[in-house]
Amino acid sequence: MILYHNGTILTLDNNNRVGSCLLVDVGKITGVFDSVDECGKKENLELVDLQGKTVIPGFNDNHIHLNFLGDSLESLHFTDKNEDEIVALLLKRFGSVKKGVVIEGQDWDYPACSDPHKEILDKAFPDNPVILSQYGGHTLWVNSVTLKKMKIDSGTPDPDEGIICRDKNREPTGILKDIHNNSFIYRWFVGKLINYKKIQANYLAAFRECARYGITSLQDNTWSFVAMMVIGKLYRKGMLGARLSCWSNGESGLFRPLFNIQRFNSHWFQRGPAKFFLDGTFSGRNAWVKDPYPGTEGNCGQGKSKENILKFLEKEIRKKQTCAFHAIGDRAISEFLDALEELAEKYAYIPSLRIRLEHAQLISPEDFQRIKDLGVLISAQPSALCNPEKDITILGKNRTDKAYPYRSLLDKGIPLSFGSDAPGENTLNPFENIHFAVNRTGPEKISVLEALKCYTSGSAYAEFREKEKGTLSPGMTADFIVLSENPMNIEQNKIKDIIVEQTYLNGVQIYPSNG
Repeated sequence: MILYHNGTILTLDNNNRVGSCLLVDVGKITGVFDSVDECGKKENLELVDLQGKTVIPGFNDNHIHLNFLGDSLESLHFTDKNEDEIVALLLKRFGSVKKGVVIEGQDWDYPACSDPHKEILDKAFPDNPVILSQYGGHTLWVNSVTLKKMKIDSGTPDPDEGIICRDKNREPTGILKDIHNNSFIYRWFVGKLINYKKIQANYLAAFRECARYGITSLQDNTWSFVAMMVIGKLYRKGMLGARLSCWSNGESGLFRPLFNIQRFNSHWFQRGPAKFFLDGTFSGRNAWVKDPYPGTEGNCGQGKSKENILKFLEKEIRKKQTCAFHAIGDRAISEFLDALEELAEKYAYIPSLRIRLEHAQLISPEDFQRIKDLGVLISAQPSALCNPEKDITILGKNRTDKAYPYRSLLDKGIPLSFGSDAPGENTLNPFENIHFAVNRTGPEKISVLEALKCYTSGSAYAEFREKEKGTLSPGMTADFIVLSENPMNIEQNKIKDIIVEQTYLNGVQIYPSNG
């Protein structure tokens, strides 16, 4: 039994209780006290002096891709790089690779990379497939070798829900939006989901990175049955670096059945929702919006219509399967709510499923009440707010002011949780994400306390674990972090600079690591 004393314990419970001592026993919190004397005499009590530091619950990241996060820590990143800079980095890393080896990189984006084209990559790599993922992950920039392997040319029609960008002669430019079912890309992607050794290394690297930022629970787009095998092995060896909610890919006819027969653990790696996609992204201008993107000659993006959604949604509802739906644009969200409302007339238990809309970056005003009535949760990632100037160029000023509507959601009483979508967004650090939510301009900013709760108890509610974690209350898991500053007292514009000094999982310090 350990008593952490002489600190500021922010429980983040419903009463916002603050104490100075935290009592932990066998992985559980047994009490919060105002003094050591109040705790009373207990046998075998170990005292740990917090030296005035602040303690809060461990963060719970509501949407993350751990396998790809671990992989990205060793990948080339092209944030804010133009075409020439990107090619220079690729040549430095891959200039001597063998013919035929796939060359990869990520996070290029407009407007820094203003005119990506296959010919730029062809000159540098005429004999290797090149696949570069745009920021957000829904657009690829590829070279001619890749297009040939994908069997894409001027006569290839756009696939369902995907776009092959073309020049005035209908020649593919090398920019591909939401091309998922192509056999070459599918094999390349699946290769990342079945390499046991690499997946294990990726998860261990991701756990270390998450512990550094005080993230003790992770709602993971796991998808792969091989990843589940890795997670089970790490748990048995005592190497699991966080509590996991493991998501299946609802759209994979191969991987989902294999995923579903894996073993789960209710406290450490539970079965999470099935993940579906309803549209694309703002940066790729293929999120489905009601009004056209400025300067695009009527482009509103694209996504699944109500009729298409109904084809698979009722099957999930009938099984009482909780689902998470990637939906960014207001049109995509409205179409989904239309479908869910129709099913709600038949299945009264729908609100109990806590169905999730992932990202939900633009919501029509008339849809807030529908979201509340249907019991839908909003799973948001504030790092999407990192570049409002870019949003203005993509959406226009009026829509940008209404995007990421956290204030409106909370005022409506809609459950809101926070996470990172790492490595799809630009930061894993919860305090940087909180900074984006509380220091933004406009009417949709929220308070520091609200943001902290979105990242702790809000995310716990999203995974049906609000009675086990998310606050420092008696009976909760002893997942907590020690901070360099009190987020409730620090100047609000400095909240991004708070450092996690120690991370505890199940009462055991995992950062800094003691091995």
